[in-house]
Amino acid sequence: MSENYKAGFMRFICSAVPIMLVLYVLSIGPVIRALEGPEGIPAKYEANLEVIYAPLSWAFENSELFRRFHIQYYAIWSKYD
Repeated sequence: MSENYKAGFMRFICSAVPIMLVLYVLSIGPVIRALEGPEGIPAKYEANLEVIYAPLSWAFENSELFRRFHIQYYAIWSKYD
């Protein structure tokens, strides 16, 4: 591989990973909007969402800053809040 290819690949990885992490954190909003009903998230989706968003649950429980952000972000996307 050429040095230019290696440098370009590393630049791509170094920019793609943080962007993907931010998109992962922000993806909970549209998911809530799409799945939420008047009684909350239907039970058939809860187990999957708990697995997919387990790292966000951990951050919610252990970080006051993340908790405040998440509560406000949830309020923006929630249809019934």
